[in-house]
Amino acid sequence: MSAAAALKAARDAGIELEIDGSDLVLKASARPPAAVLDLLSRHKAEVLAVLAAIAYESNENKLAAPPASNESVTPLAEDEPGFEQAWAARRGQVQYSDGVFLHFCVECGRFGPYGYDVRLRAGQLGRWYCREHRPQGGLK
Repeated sequence: MSAAAALKAARDAGIELEIDGSDLVLKASARPPAAVLDLLSRHKAEVLAVLAAIAYESNENKLAAPPASNESVTPLAEDEPGFEQAWAARRGQVQYSDGVFLHFCVECGRFGPYGYDVRLRAGQLGRWYCREHRPQGGLK
């Protein structure tokens, strides 16, 4: 399981997710299923990273539905490590998956919160980097 799977499970259960600092805030009309709460708890750091990236792009702190994309979405692999870990197979991937905008470091494949040449409304997905590989003093 991954953060994307946890976010999809939350959305399917009717849960609205928000971030408040380092806290994950859940809003739902009924008590969420224990399995969904467990998924969100196990992947909290990754979920917060994804939500923070979405909030940065949309200037709000709610999980936002991304605009339609003509890009094909590659499903996350079952054996894929967590987003905070390097994984060569996802280096430079930028995609929408299950309503979540995901972008990974072009150098190592970790979740990449630092985007360059990104203009989502113009369909320009840009290049993304993790903190370790973020260009310093200009682009590479």
